[in-house]
Amino acid sequence: MIAAYVEWREACRSVDDAYSSWADTTRSRARAAFLQYDAALDAEESAANRYARSVTRVADMTDPPWRTDWRKSGSALERLRHERG
Repeated sequence: MIAAYVEWREACRSVDDAYSSWADTTRSRARAAFLQYDAALDAEESAANRYARSVTRVADMTDPPWRTDWRKSGSALERLRHERG
């Protein structure tokens, strides 16, 4: 999970760098800079999805069954009753 997080954060940095490059470029290089920015956004989205799947897997392994039950029901009152025993 940590590796997925680091990959996502690095992809975010690449988006920032690509955006800065696009914003500061000359008119003759604007199209190429935009395409690099667009590709960085796609890579960041992919990394974010991998990280989200990783977090979901960990949450599924660590959540107690009763917590999952009240989430499915959507009842905050039910959750409070369960926590108070």
